[in-house]
Amino acid sequence: MKNKFLILTVGLIFIAFLTSCKKNLLDKAPKDSANAANFFENETNARQAALGVWAGLTDENWFYKRYFITMTDNQSDDSYTRIVPNRIENVHWTFDQNYYGMRSWYRGFFAAISHANFAIDGIPTSSDPGFTEEQQAPYIAVAKLGKGFCYVQLTTLWGDVPYFATSITDPKDAIVPRTPKAEVMSAVIEDLKYAKEHLPVSWIGDDIGLPTKAAGAAMLAKAYLYNKDYPNAEIAAKEALEIADASGYALMNDYLYMMSEKSQDDGANKEFILTLNFQKDADATGNYNEMVVERNVRDAPGPINDIYGGGWGYALPTRDLYDAFETTPKVDPRRKYSMWAPGDFYGIYHGPAFTDPADGKSYVDGDSVFYKRGWSLTNLNTRKLVSPWMDNGKQLVLMGAAAESGYDDPLIRYADLVLMYGEALIENGKILEGMAQVNRVRARPSVDMPPLTATDQADARAKLRHERRVELNMEGIRLFDLFRWGAMEETFGAGLNTKPKYQRFGDDTVLKDANFQFPKCNLWPLPISELDANPLLKQNPGW
Repeated sequence: MKNKFLILTVGLIFIAFLTSCKKNLLDKAPKDSANAANFFENETNARQAALGVWAGLTDENWFYKRYFITMTDNQSDDSYTRIVPNRIENVHWTFDQNYYGMRSWYRGFFAAISHANFAIDGIPTSSDPGFTEEQQAPYIAVAKLGKGFCYVQLTTLWGDVPYFATSITDPKDAIVPRTPKAEVMSAVIEDLKYAKEHLPVSWIGDDIGLPTKAAGAAMLAKAYLYNKDYPNAEIAAKEALEIADASGYALMNDYLYMMSEKSQDDGANKEFILTLNFQKDADATGNYNEMVVERNVRDAPGPINDIYGGGWGYALPTRDLYDAFETTPKVDPRRKYSMWAPGDFYGIYHGPAFTDPADGKSYVDGDSVFYKRGWSLTNLNTRKLVSPWMDNGKQLVLMGAAAESGYDDPLIRYADLVLMYGEALIENGKILEGMAQVNRVRARPSVDMPPLTATDQADARAKLRHERRVELNMEGIRLFDLFRWGAMEETFGAGLNTKPKYQRFGDDTVLKDANFQFPKCNLWPLPISELDANPLLKQNPGW
C-alpha cells in the first residue's frame, strides 16, 4: 500500500530531538517553536514522530533512497556493478574503515533509532487528555517496529553495537561501549512483541499506509530467526503467517507482476508485508525512489533505452546467480522474471528508423527488440525492483526521468516469511514440514517448479538456502543471509579469487579481484569516525 505521508519532512522532529540533547534547554525552550518540551500534544504529533523513524531511512541518497539495497547486493555473490570508483571498492571488498558507505549506513540506522526513542519516550507525554494510552499505543508500536528493524540490520552487519534504550538527554551518554549482540536482540524482541500486539490489522483515514500487525509479527519472527532462537522463530513465523493470511496478504500468482511497480499502483500487491514507501511522480523535493534507476539497462543504444528508460547499470546480476537457477527438468522461470539475458525479448521499438552501431542491425517502428551481449559489464541486467519510466517511447512519470519513482521497497514479503518459517522448522529438525514450506513457494502458479525432498537436515538446509537465493535474488537480502549463516568463507573462499563468482556471462572473464580474508569479512568495519568520536568502541577483527 502507498503511504499517504511520503513527503513528510522529519526536520521538525529532528530539531526537537536535537534540543532534547542539550543540557538545561527544556526550561528555556521558546513555547512558540518545536522542541522536546512542547512537541507532543496530540495524535498528529504522535503520527509525525512515528513516521520520522521510517522517513529517516529513505531521505538520504546513500541509504534506502538510492544506494543501500544495490550496494549490499554488490557485496554478495549475486551482483556486480559498472566501473565507478566507490562502487568498485565496495563490490571488490577493498574498502576500509574510512569508507563513506559504512559511515553513512551506520549513522543512518542510529539516526532512525534516535527518532524511534524520541517517539517512544515522547508520545506518552502528550498534553491532550483526550489522546489516551490506548490511542497512543499503535504509534509507539510503529516506532518500536522501526527501532527493532534497525537493530536487526545493525547487529547482522556489525555484530555488537551500542544499545540505547531511551532518548539521549546528554551527549556524553552516547559515549558507551558496544553492547553484546545477545543483549541487543533480547531488547529488540521485547520491542517487536509490543509492536505485534499493538499494531492494528489495518489503518484507516490519515494513517493508511503505516505498518500493520502482520508487519510487526513478521519482523518478530525474523528477529528470532536472526538470533538463532529457532523454537521461538518457528512459533512466531507460524503466527505471523496466520496474521498475514487473516489480513489479506498472500503469495501472488504472477511473480513478474508481483515485483512490478504496476502491482502497487493497481493496489493489487498482496505480497509486500513490510515496505519502505516512496511517492510517485514527486517533484524535486519529494520522497521518490531513486534506487530503481540504478537497475535499468545502461548500455543499450539510446533509442532502445527509450523502451524502458536508460539506467545507471549498478545492479548487474552475476553469471554465478544466473547459473544458480535450476534448468532441469525445466528452467526456473524466476530467472527470466528477475533478469535480462542475451536473446530475451526486451520490447517493441517505437521511434524513427536507426541502426545499432554495435552490430549494424537496423530497427524500424514496430520491430521486436531482444536483449544483447554488451548491454552491461556482466552481459546481464536486473529486471526486479525496476521502475520503467518509458514505455515504447511514452513517458510514464511526471518529471520524465527514471529517478522519480514511487516503487515501495519490500523489506519483508510473504514468500520471505514462508521461507523463514521453513528455515525454522528445518533447524528444529522438522524436515518434512520445512520442505513443505519451500515447496509452497516453488508452487506459485507462475513458477511451478517441481517439489523437492531432502535426505537429512543438511540437505534440507542447503535446499532452503538455495530457494531463498533464487526467490529473493537482488532484493537486498543475500548478504544478510550469508552473514547470519556464517557462510561467507564457504561461499567465496579465502584468498584472491578462490571462487570465481564474478565471471562475465558468456565467457570466462573474471570481473572481480577481491581478496577475502576471514574472520575479517564476516562483518563490516565500524567507521573510523565513530571510533574517533567514541573511544569506548573497539573495531571488528581484521579491520
